[in-house]
Amino acid sequence: MKKRIIAAGLCLGILAAAQTAAAYVLDLEGAGSSGGNDSVLTSQHLGTLGADALTVQGWVDANNVDDVDFYSFAVASPASVVLDVDYADGIAGTEPDSGLDAFLAVFNSNEQLIAYSEDSDLNPLDPGSFPFGDFDPFIGSLNLAAGTYYAAVVSFSSVPNAYYQQNIIESALSLSGTLVEGASPDSTFDLWGDTSGQYQLQIRLGIDDQPIGPAPVPLPSAALLFGPGLAALLAARRRNDRN
Repeated sequence: MKKRIIAAGLCLGILAAAQTAAAYVLDLEGAGSSGGNDSVLTSQHLGTLGADALTVQGWVDANNVDDVDFYSFAVASPASVVLDVDYADGIAGTEPDSGLDAFLAVFNSNEQLIAYSEDSDLNPLDPGSFPFGDFDPFIGSLNLAAGTYYAAVVSFSSVPNAYYQQNIIESALSLSGTLVEGASPDSTFDLWGDTSGQYQLQIRLGIDDQPIGPAPVPLPSAALLFGPGLAALLAARRRNDRN
């Protein structure tokens, strides 16, 4: 009987881990390559934004600090949206410091630059970046109409060429980041990156100009499996002790 309880607990742990892990997507290039999602045309699609955040763990390749990671996402109806890069200069996990000074840009379906961020202006610091978040970009709250959008993460000082265009109008967003209006369609980058490393990009809804909750910390898959399985083993042991 105890063996069946333990086996059931481990199965539930595996299922819970799979459900939790499904909230995260990995940069299709992986940690040691570049060029797979470096343009709007080859962008990695994250899905349609809803109540659950869209989260991707990515890398700016150390062998190519000019690596640009493009991600597309859809908005089904008008919404206030937050785009948040976390742990860029201090990724939670096995690497104590990734060293990435990230730049985040957002383009609409016409490839027009509509917002960007070099560093987070949040005070107090964004919970997902504390205590490492000096160079973690944050854009929000950004009011988006229904449609498809593109977020690009790159090493600063690589920036979109639209950044240099004349006659664009820039204004501060309510939380952090810069709103851009009047940019010509141009999603190419002026590539002068000088840092590399791991980051997490999360795209989520905002309410009343406030981000919804702290960005979650990605856990290694082994830890996701270990937690529920250990809980099942302890529960089985307590039941056995009572008997």
